[in-house]
Amino acid sequence: VPDGYVILDRIPQKYVIDTREETMKPVGRFGHRLESTFNFILGNKNSVDRLTKAMNRLQISTCRIFANAQASAAATLTDDEKELGAAVIDIGAGCTDICIWHNNIMCHAEVLPIGSNAINEDIRTQAIRDKVIEKLKVQHGYATVDAISQEQASLNIELPGGARRDNKKISYMALTQIIEARLLDIVDHITGEIREHGFADKMGSGLVLTGGGSKIARKHILFREKNKHDVRIAGTEPLRVKHGEAELAAGLSKTSAIGCVLVGVADH
Repeated sequence: VPDGYVILDRIPQKYVIDTREETMKPVGRFGHRLESTFNFILGNKNSVDRLTKAMNRLQISTCRIFANAQASAAATLTDDEKELGAAVIDIGAGCTDICIWHNNIMCHAEVLPIGSNAINEDIRTQAIRDKVIEKLKVQHGYATVDAISQEQASLNIELPGGARRDNKKISYMALTQIIEARLLDIVDHITGEIREHGFADKMGSGLVLTGGGSKIARKHILFREKNKHDVRIAGTEPLRVKHGEAELAAGLSKTSAIGCVLVGVADH
C-alpha cells in the first residue's frame, strides 16, 4: 500500500483453477492450484483516521468504512446494469465519484477532485451572493446553451440584492454559458478516467448520473453527447431494502446515505 493510504476493501475480479478455469465461485471446485485477481480500494489514511475519531466521539462503533462510490452504486444500479456494464457518476459539491460495474463485478472506483462547487465559484464571479447561487443554478440554469428557448435567450433573471444592495440581474444566456463551460471540464475528466482504465467499450448500460450536482436541467444530454453512451438520471425513484419492509424515498442528494444502508444490510 502506498504511504499515507489504507486498504478499504478488496473486490475479487476472478478466480482461476489450475491456470485454465475462470470462475467467481471457487468454493466446492476441484483442483490443485487457485489463483485470484483483486481490485483493492484505497483510502487516504488521514481522512479515515479523522472519520473514525469523529465516530468515536459520538460513541458510534464502526463496523466498516467503504468508498462513497460503492454506496452510490448500491443505491442506483439495477442487476441488469451491473451485468451489462455501467458507470455510476455521483457529482457532489467538492468531488465526483465514479464506480464502474461489468459482468456483475465492481471493476473500478475513483474520486475526482472536481464537483458542482466549481460551477458555483464561476457564478460567484458575477457578483452574485452565495445564498442564492445554488437555487439560481438549479431553477434557472441549463447544462447547454442549446437548451435555452428563443424567448429565454433575451430575458434576464432578477435576484434580490440584499440589505443596502440593488437587485442583481443575470441573463439566462450568461448563466448557462458559465454552467456549460464548467460542466464540460467535469465531463472531460470523467471521460478521460473511463478511457484511461479501458472501460469505454464495456458499458452496455451507459452512464448513471446521481448526486446533488446532477440537478441541472438537460445535464444528461450533455453527458450523452460527449460520451456517446446512454445516460439516465438516478435517485428520484423509491428504493426498497431487499432484506426488510422499509421503502426509502430516494433523491439525487440522498443516494450516498441510502447506499450506505443497503451495503450495511447486505453485509449483515
